Amino acid sequence: MTHPSRPGRPGASPLRRLTPRTLSLLAAGAALTLAATACSSSGDGSGGASLQTITVGVSGATGNTAPIFVGVDGGTFKKYGLNVEVKVLTPTASSAAVGSGTVDIGGDGPNMVASVLASKSGAKVIFTNGITAFYLATQPSITSIAQLKGKTLATTTPGGGADSAVRAALIANHLTPGKDVKIVYLSQNSAALASLGTGKVQAAVVSPPTTIQAVNQFHLKTMDIGDYVLPSVYAVSGGFAAKHPDLVTKFIQGYMAATQLAKTDKAASEAAFKKYLGIKDQAQLDGTWEQYRDRWAASPFPTEYLKELLASLSPPSTADPATLMNNSYVNKIEQSQWVVPSGFPTS
Repeated sequence: MTHPSRPGRPGASPLRRLTPRTLSLLAAGAALTLAATACSSSGDGSGGASLQTITVGVSGATGNTAPIFVGVDGGTFKKYGLNVEVKVLTPTASSAAVGSGTVDIGGDGPNMVASVLASKSGAKVIFTNGITAFYLATQPSITSIAQLKGKTLATTTPGGGADSAVRAALIANHLTPGKDVKIVYLSQNSAALASLGTGKVQAAVVSPPTTIQAVNQFHLKTMDIGDYVLPSVYAVSGGFAAKHPDLVTKFIQGYMAATQLAKTDKAASEAAFKKYLGIKDQAQLDGTWEQYRDRWAASPFPTEYLKELLASLSPPSTADPATLMNNSYVNKIEQSQWVVPSGFPTS
């Protein structure tokens, strides 16, 4: 049994394992939905100076998105003059909301890059927040990905990070998603695991804390599919960036500080896990922090990943990667402040 508390491999290059066929298959079928929010000014509730309120959409309350909750509860963003209102959305909704401008800033997996590419409003990728820890939980009798042929697996949403990762893993093992392996979408990690626990599916994509639960509670096998995971990103809507470039820079600074706090203050991170992720079990709290403290990031999105992703689409995109990214915000911030996992490229 592969134990989920094994440290991740943030320095690995996921796209090295992804072929053009893989990425063309990953690009298909991501449905986009919308969520509405607004930008305004408000007081900080303590009688101090006025804070600028910005709305940030995140793709679920998960271990990967935890730093923003640590920053909100710890007052980190207020130090930069911001009142951050977090909207917990589905992965596709978070990407769509940035593309349409109905949130100011949003975070998601590779789906966000596709949304930026399709955006008519000038949305841009502004930084990466690292790589999500994804595992494939299976029934004990299944000991390899190849054995999933003819089986059914569950994941969260079409086109999300989990869906993209497991499809890449299947293709790398000579299995065609949807043909050799049926994929069902159940919105939540917990629902996917529950379906596996009852035998309705034979495998499920999970991430901490659900990974720890799969091993400790359900006594299932887990296989690390981290080599197939693309970096998650934050992007800004074009309208908000045009009106408030200073607030974009302040948000990134606040996120960097929040990420550093999450990585170094276990108690603060676990308090956020309890409040926003609903984790009560201490083993799951500890395991989630151990899994993510070396994966959380707040640094420029690696250009090499974007170049390979665009070149591998079917048909290949001719878009200049520079038109999809805006590094001017991070370039205003000293590199010493960036939070970068060891070995993770920043250009």
